[in-house]
Amino acid sequence: MTKSINLRLSLASLVVVLCVTPARAAPPGLSTIVPPVLQRGVANDVRVFGKELARETELILPFATEIKGGGNSLESASFTIQPHKEVPLGVYPVRVRTPDGVSNLRLIAVTDVPVVRVREPNGRYRVGALDLELVQPIQWPCIIVGDRLERDIDAFRFTVKEGDRLTFVTETWRLGLTPDPLIRLRDARGKILAYAHDTPTLQRDERLDHKFARSGEHLLEMQSTGGAGWTNHYLVKVGPLNYARAVFPLGGRRGQNVEVSVIDRDGQSTTVRTRVPDDPWQDQWRLRLPDFPGSLDWPMASGDFPEVMEETTHTNPQLVTWPVTINGRISKPEESDLYRVAVKPGQTLRVRVDAFGLGSPLDGVLLVSDSTSKKLLAQHDDQIYRGLPDPALDFEVPDGVSEVIIALHDTLQRGGWNSDIV
Repeated sequence: MTKSINLRLSLASLVVVLCVTPARAAPPGLSTIVPPVLQRGVANDVRVFGKELARETELILPFATEIKGGGNSLESASFTIQPHKEVPLGVYPVRVRTPDGVSNLRLIAVTDVPVVRVREPNGRYRVGALDLELVQPIQWPCIIVGDRLERDIDAFRFTVKEGDRLTFVTETWRLGLTPDPLIRLRDARGKILAYAHDTPTLQRDERLDHKFARSGEHLLEMQSTGGAGWTNHYLVKVGPLNYARAVFPLGGRRGQNVEVSVIDRDGQSTTVRTRVPDDPWQDQWRLRLPDFPGSLDWPMASGDFPEVMEETTHTNPQLVTWPVTINGRISKPEESDLYRVAVKPGQTLRVRVDAFGLGSPLDGVLLVSDSTSKKLLAQHDDQIYRGLPDPALDFEVPDGVSEVIIALHDTLQRGGWNSDIV
């Protein structure tokens, strides 16, 4: 029997009335904010760039602050902004408003350390070596604000004592900025001590954690390997900043309270209690980590399925009833996590791993076999179409199969608290 859907489309009469009305100016557009960070409790000079700005341009911010200033031209406006000293640290939306409307959204950070603006000329090379006379001095802790970094290098001079440990961490991607930064750390003679690029789990932001063996002056060098346009500038925090290396679990069920274990830079664990947003349209959210200033807010998953934890004491595959979200961890090198699932022939079983996209370095491989784990029925490595190393597969249960074993392991056979999955 074939069922069909009938669509009835009717033609209605349409009366169009043409009239002449005064032309209305376009609403403002916001291209970028310089600098894209404010120190709370002090006055900050900020300039916004965009289109269709006016002398009556207002700045719209979602926290307590004093704002002075306004439009300079159709393409820029200058403000002095003093956030209240109790404004929570983090990233906030910002817009501008004119009599003709409200602009698009950009992002701005609030910090509690001094903001240092880059001075030019800076970071110039002479005869193949960094010109140390043009290196800008800084005092830590601070947050450095660099302008457009395309085809440019910024260099900074600072002093440490033997045994000092500093963290250097950029904020670009999280603020909608476009550089792909690279960090180099040099001694006073210009010799490279350490560098960071493509830091695992930070996704185009970088972090360098270094303990200094000698007292004296050292150099920080910033460069971008990509990105251009209005938003090609960066922030980099400098200081003895603790940061999160891993969190577990990597999410929770919508609307429920969860306890998250946060592992810091020294491997110490802290429990953070929070509530998963209940927005049905939101599959990811950000866990704020105010006690870990060297970290960005951590990406977390949310869903509607029942949540279970991996049973680490099991020697046999763990029995789970689906649909389900399993929170697990590859706890040691060369380990495979195994789960046993009851199925029926003809059913389609969808399995997806969320790890790398949630800040875990796991490069997972999924295997589905029969109940004896001898016959491989399906496998998957990367979600190439999503640009992720997290595996996913859709599997149709064949005849004669009533139970399957799902296995997950790391491609590089790694394990430990930094190999979380969900």
